Amino acid sequence: MKPTLSQFRWRMKRVSIFEKLESNVRSYCSSFAAGTISCSLPTRFKSAAAGQANSSPSNVRGFEPDLITLSKSISGYGLPMYLLLLKPELDLWTPGEHNGTFRGNQPAFVAAKAALEFRDRAALEAQVKQKEEFVRSFLDKEIKPLHPSIAIRGLGLIWGIDVSGFTYEAGAKRMTEISFENGLIIERAGRGDCVLKIMPPLTVSMEHLAAGCDIIKSSMQQVISQETQDLLVTT
Repeated sequence: MKPTLSQFRWRMKRVSIFEKLESNVRSYCSSFAAGTISCSLPTRFKSAAAGQANSSPSNVRGFEPDLITLSKSISGYGLPMYLLLLKPELDLWTPGEHNGTFRGNQPAFVAAKAALEFRDRAALEAQVKQKEEFVRSFLDKEIKPLHPSIAIRGLGLIWGIDVSGFTYEAGAKRMTEISFENGLIIERAGRGDCVLKIMPPLTVSMEHLAAGCDIIKSSMQQVISQETQDLLVTT
């Protein structure tokens, strides 16, 4: 299973289906004594810093995989690195027997160690929880009221604004273009590239975080207003 950023591509009405699927997969695999793997490559470091020790979206909902694959940002500096977490009773490998895509190198491990030390020294978990609450509140109070079909999903500092309920790819793309014109780079994901992806650095300042959220709101307001006008003209 791969419950990472792809989960943000699901509309709200399909989230419950995904949760039931996870539960059924876990039971089905257990009946055959087969292991389950959670691929959390892009999200692990960000969500872990939010205070979730075992923190892929699947784990937060209660799904317990036997193995968890980690990669990418865990090096703390963007250097190639890969880790595999697995339950002790499944660890039958001898040293050097496990192979990964990146595995690691000396600079990556040094950077990863420094990142973990910084995490503790700067109380990063507490900082991220504070920023998470800010983003959650902003999306609920400032973004959702912009249109009744907006869907919000997220965890820690990884959030998705799903606008597929009322606009198409061109509308979502225009939102990102307006954001860029105002100094914010924001990517799209999901079905039809209609999910605005919020994934700032964990060390982002509250000032910059708030400014980025305001830019997103402004860009969405402009596109929604224009599409509403266009609709009135055509009718």
